[in-house]
Amino acid sequence: MELPTFKYDRTWIYHLNSANRLSGTDGDFRIKIDITNGLDIKDFDSVCLLNASIPKSYYAIQEGSNQITLRELGVDTLIDIPPGTYSATTLAKLMGELLTSNSNPNWNYTCSIDITTAKFTWVVTGNGGNLPQLFPDELYERLGFDKNVNPIFNNSSKLTSSNVVNMSPEDDLFIRSNIVAGGSDSNQDIFFDVQAANVPPFGRIQVEDSDPEEYSKVLNNTTDIFHFFITDEFGTKIILNGINWTGTLLFYKKSSLPDKINNIIKLIAEFM
Repeated sequence: MELPTFKYDRTWIYHLNSANRLSGTDGDFRIKIDITNGLDIKDFDSVCLLNASIPKSYYAIQEGSNQITLRELGVDTLIDIPPGTYSATTLAKLMGELLTSNSNPNWNYTCSIDITTAKFTWVVTGNGGNLPQLFPDELYERLGFDKNVNPIFNNSSKLTSSNVVNMSPEDDLFIRSNIVAGGSDSNQDIFFDVQAANVPPFGRIQVEDSDPEEYSKVLNNTTDIFHFFITDEFGTKIILNGINWTGTLLFYKKSSLPDKINNIIKLIAEFM
């Protein structure tokens, strides 16, 4: 890969590997970046990601974001969906089993997927006309509902997804880090955005910066220990399940020459 075309006084290439972290996990870690050859982190003012290789080893249903709530007769029961990446058919079967086994009044549930509409339908029996309510919580996309919508079974004791279900692991990711100057909150710490729609589950996402100059960031050069983590578009951290990711960082010091040239041109223009 060619280096950026912008002008700089000095550069340093660093090969990032989450396996070399000081602490944390592959998806959320701290790492010390040692700059050698007599240089120091303070000798640079900018940084960019040239490329990265990230495993799509994260699940569609992740630990920590894998609960739904079932309300029966006014009583709420939390149900854990085992983390994993499921087919719609497999998840439908599991949903019926989990709702039934966690039902406090011992009602019976089945769940099926309509392959034409790609929507789930739940059916409850033994409920004596009482209608349960489902709280999809963070699994609303997987179950085919809008965010913050908690549907109630209809008078036929059925519940059908309002949207097409989404069984795919997250396709829109953000690499976030305090390596970005001022990146202490969720609106400022995005280092690079990653698109993974064309990568199958358990494949590997290959990232290459098409315009390093355009996507470079102001470097936080007050430390040499940096926090990197990967999230979805809502800020939920991605769990890579023990598989490391790598990337190539370019540190550089912007040249002051272009500014000096511009000042000279302005000065000449004033006397013309």
